[in-house]
Amino acid sequence: MEIRADQVAVRSKHGAILPSTTLRIKSGMVLLAAGQTALNRTALALTMAGRLKPTSGELLIDGERKLSKLRRHVSLVDVPGVSSPEDNMPLCEAVAEELCLARRASGRKQVAAWLAARGVEELAKARVDALDGETRTRLFTELAAARPHTEGLILDSPDRLATQPVDWYRIARHWSGRGLWVLVIVPPTVSAVVPAPSVHIGPELTASQQRPAVLALEDEQSTLLPAPKRPVATPGYPGPIDDHRPVIDLSLFTTRQTVPDSEETAAGQSRFTSRIRLNTKERP
Repeated sequence: MEIRADQVAVRSKHGAILPSTTLRIKSGMVLLAAGQTALNRTALALTMAGRLKPTSGELLIDGERKLSKLRRHVSLVDVPGVSSPEDNMPLCEAVAEELCLARRASGRKQVAAWLAARGVEELAKARVDALDGETRTRLFTELAAARPHTEGLILDSPDRLATQPVDWYRIARHWSGRGLWVLVIVPPTVSAVVPAPSVHIGPELTASQQRPAVLALEDEQSTLLPAPKRPVATPGYPGPIDDHRPVIDLSLFTTRQTVPDSEETAAGQSRFTSRIRLNTKERP
């Protein structure tokens, strides 16, 4: 699969949601997209997944203008306010919901077996927001990749989970090594330290606004997904990992612009539609 976005932008009556952005990505590739605001980053994720219709520019999927093809073949990974589980949801329930979306058995025994196979059975009852960032990103990326017909993955702001760039980049490269394309959308200061192809959402940054690349990775072949660690949930962790991050409130989007995914189950569709609100108001 190859996707070409040429000067793609999304506007609402309140102004620009997604500034004009150009990118190209194809199977087996990891691409970073740098966006200054959470609003811009989530809007790009929804647009590249076919859930948000561009108001200008051209978006081609294998040379065709078919958003339905994007919705069928692109999975969103833990996108804040859209596909991310509730902070207080136990991991076992979040996994059950994702297995259901992947059209796999999602009973208690199946969920327990899935977690045990990945060495995290002791975290079954842990709150999702108590997981360390690497574990959360690894598990939910695998679950998204398991959905039928998935050819592309989109990760939105994995850095918000206190995940080290080297961790989510290894995860992304693991799945690109399996033939998927992976788009990771992060702030410019994060994309600047990862030695990977990148584009900017909206105008390019000047050299003075960028940080030099400092992340040192191992050899290309050895930096695919490392052997899983035995992660430990934070005991008694009271709330979200990043209480000051922006609340994503997609009320700026019109119903006409958002396109529901016909592949979602009733539970997944409810989660998608009920939590789409866009607002850049900061949490106290």
